[in-house]
Amino acid sequence: MNGLPPAERSARPVVVVAGEISPAAAEALAPGLDVRHCDGADQAALVAAVADASALVVDGATPVDAEVVVAGGRLRVVANLAAGPGRVDMAATARAGVMVVNARTACVVGHAELTVDLLVSAARHTPPRVRLEDKVLGIVGLSACGTMVAERMRAFGMRVAAWDPAPERRRGASPHITVLPLDDLLACADFIAVQVLTPGLIGAAALSRVRPTARLVYPAAQGVVDEEALRAAVEEGRLAIGVGVLTGEPGNGEPDGGETAVAEAVRRILADEILPSTSGTHRPTIDPDLPPAHE
Repeated sequence: MNGLPPAERSARPVVVVAGEISPAAAEALAPGLDVRHCDGADQAALVAAVADASALVVDGATPVDAEVVVAGGRLRVVANLAAGPGRVDMAATARAGVMVVNARTACVVGHAELTVDLLVSAARHTPPRVRLEDKVLGIVGLSACGTMVAERMRAFGMRVAAWDPAPERRRGASPHITVLPLDDLLACADFIAVQVLTPGLIGAAALSRVRPTARLVYPAAQGVVDEEALRAAVEEGRLAIGVGVLTGEPGNGEPDGGETAVAEAVRRILADEILPSTSGTHRPTIDPDLPPAHE
């Protein structure tokens, strides 16, 4: 017979890791899985690598487009080590029935604590110093992290208002949170905490609505706030201060950016211990902190 014999298929589930991964996350993946590494920046290599893969683990910079998803005919899950969707084609994964997990939930406590730290620092270390009590905190984004920030800042006596792009989150807000349209929120808030990942949401138009005494923080919200428009607003006296953490992911208060939690979620998915919600068939993103399906 001419040519090389076909490669033997691994008896263990194949996990392809494209990009950098923390040692702890690599250790969490290793037992019982056939872990293979490839260069996520090399599209051809990535397409070839996923052919036998049950799971693909990528960093936030690696594109997972329709070509990659189609090539990974055995894929069950794409795990993104970033806090947001990164460069994963969510429509393509939905069509293929591939679950997507990320580090967002794993990092929520550290991210919330960082937000609180920035808010307190903005009050105490930016002239003129102000008290948080009775001030209005406007939270842009009622995710788990945004809700956690609201709970913690209410302990300082702040009044909390919020906006979220998702109607279900606005409807499900705590009775202690006043839900407002985004423009109204920006206009009334003394402090603004950006907790969403929508690119370009806080631009020149949004910043034109804030109070000149307002203080804005945007931890790990790279690309959400227009940096040039923010700088102009501060320099022109239309905003007191804008404090951001531009490291993206990691940098959210967790030792490895939540990578270990994501790696453990991959293991549980491949062991059928985590199943996608039937209501999430068309939106395959799942929460890495879900309990095992059989509990």
